[in-house]
Amino acid sequence: MSIRRSLFWTKPVTADSMHGVLKDLMELIKEDGTVEISLYISSSDGSFDQAMTFCSFVQVAGFNFNTYATGSLDSSSLPIFLLGKQRFGFPQTSIILNDDATIFDRRSALSGYASDKNLKEEGGLKRKCFAALVTEATGGQWTEDEILLKMKKQTLILLEEAAQVGLVTEII
Repeated sequence: MSIRRSLFWTKPVTADSMHGVLKDLMELIKEDGTVEISLYISSSDGSFDQAMTFCSFVQVAGFNFNTYATGSLDSSSLPIFLLGKQRFGFPQTSIILNDDATIFDRRSALSGYASDKNLKEEGGLKRKCFAALVTEATGGQWTEDEILLKMKKQTLILLEEAAQVGLVTEII
């Protein structure tokens, strides 16, 4: 693996960090779309909206790469990690399934524009979307309800457990 074909996402998942990684990813694809790309991720803060925007773009564009969890992942960065055709975890990796309002809710950003009821419903839909992604990654070993409960409890997932259920394909 060439370090030249590697990208690093070490900042919170925001519009700026997403655009930076997308720009670099597109440059590597343009340079040679046949050579493997690795995305190293250690991000434990950010926006589920931005993570899903990144995921949608990557899926529509058909980009393939491997992902490496090098530090902390949470509910904002886990969807990006799950994009990897192979998903590697380093021994120091921690994954937390959290239900932080700053990840799923846009209340502060949209206050005055939408009712609290609509924003609460939107947050609930995002949580269900996240749970569905994780359920799919585990091959159904964890149900959506189990994941939502783990999120509510702010559950730390140990790397060995993440590998057993399929979130991580290999511990390196």
